[in-house]
Amino acid sequence: MKQKLIALIFLLLSIPALSQLKPKVAISYNFTDNVMVSSKSYTEIGNTYVNKCSYSLPNTVVSTGLEYIHGKLSVYYDTRIWVRFMKDDHSFSPEEARFELGIKYHLTDKIVISANHVCWHPLQSDGLSHNSIYGGNEGISISYGY
Repeated sequence: MKQKLIALIFLLLSIPALSQLKPKVAISYNFTDNVMVSSKSYTEIGNTYVNKCSYSLPNTVVSTGLEYIHGKLSVYYDTRIWVRFMKDDHSFSPEEARFELGIKYHLTDKIVISANHVCWHPLQSDGLSHNSIYGGNEGISISYGY
């Protein structure tokens, strides 16, 4: 009896916590080529060097995420994976992933202070060589309405 009572109390305490979890999932298809172009230049003793890269992302994106909200504070993650579908054997090949992990503090319903880490990782599941994007950054922001 004591174990059942403890289990019931644990269940009742966990229900409000579970209601604060917001799962997210989406699949999208972009009709145009997704080309990312970045350039980085620097100067060394009067010489300017420019590194450029361009990469065509696949058209299909699978997104998943989860946000936990407790009062004015929330913690979240977001994953986006760009997938190329193969016409020959009807399979798919994930090629690029973007991961984001962050924390938000809601000053009001509309004004939010947040900090996050975003990183890009190439994926290779089909044994073929792909151009890829990799890297990441950390940041802080204050926003209205986002």
